[in-house]
Amino acid sequence: MMDMHSRNQYLKELRVEYLKTRSKKGKGRLLDESEKRTGLNRKYLIRKLRVLSNLDKKKAKVRRRKQV
Repeated sequence: MMDMHSRNQYLKELRVEYLKTRSKKGKGRLLDESEKRTGLNRKYLIRKLRVLSNLDKKKAKVRRRKQV
């Protein structure tokens, strides 16, 4: 198993190739390989590899209340 940071790096690199691939067989092979490497579910991987997924989100800054 991979840690979360290395898994997200791998998925970001894989997403470029996944989005370029047009055939279902090619995408299926990529999903099979990534499923074995990461241990994640296929449907979850499909959602992660979409164009707009949570891989691109930046960590939000924590806003604190003003002290009185």
